[in-house]
Amino acid sequence: MYRLREWNRGDADRLLEAFRWDELAWQEPEVPRTRDDALEWIARCGRLAGEGDVHGFAVVDGTDRVLGHAQVSVTSRRH
Repeated sequence: MYRLREWNRGDADRLLEAFRWDELAWQEPEVPRTRDDALEWIARCGRLAGEGDVHGFAVVDGTDRVLGHAQVSVTSRRH
């Protein structure tokens, strides 16, 4: 079973691995290359969610291993 959850600081190494193998790199204009970059990317996901228009989630399996990223952008609050 897969589920979505917020990214957290503990995901930094898996995030770097995903970007290194281009699983996510084609989707992101600023690709993190270091652990500090990955931590900033995760923090940015939280800030964007706090602003209310862009929500990024880690896709995880039943053991909470990160498998990917899903992002939702709010284009119309009326809908």
